[in-house]
Amino acid sequence: MSFLDILARDKIITRDDIGYITQEAQSAEKQVEQILRERGVADELILKAKGEFLDIPSRIVGEKEIPYDILKYIPEESASHYKIIPLGVVDNTLEVGFVDPDNIEARDALNFISQKNGMPYKIF
Repeated sequence: MSFLDILARDKIITRDDIGYITQEAQSAEKQVEQILRERGVADELILKAKGEFLDIPSRIVGEKEIPYDILKYIPEESASHYKIIPLGVVDNTLEVGFVDPDNIEARDALNFISQKNGMPYKIF
């Protein structure tokens, strides 16, 4: 099962589309998400399906400014390299946005940062 199956279950794409989308992504060397966007699937629907598949809450960040006192929790170099960003602090927990929540190296870096700051984190 993949997040494409969730999109098919929710009737955003068809079951037949799954194979075509996967094949098109491989042959065009594009990400599946890019193919979905080209087919008119909204980012919010893609994000929701991926969050459900990975069992991680999802959040659209948009163009909201993040205060410097929040940005200081993750060094810019680490944020850029691992494609993570601090989103805020809620109930003394650092909320972190991940482009790829399956990235083990990014999670290891975040564990180190969390221990250094003495603050737990929650991934979005």
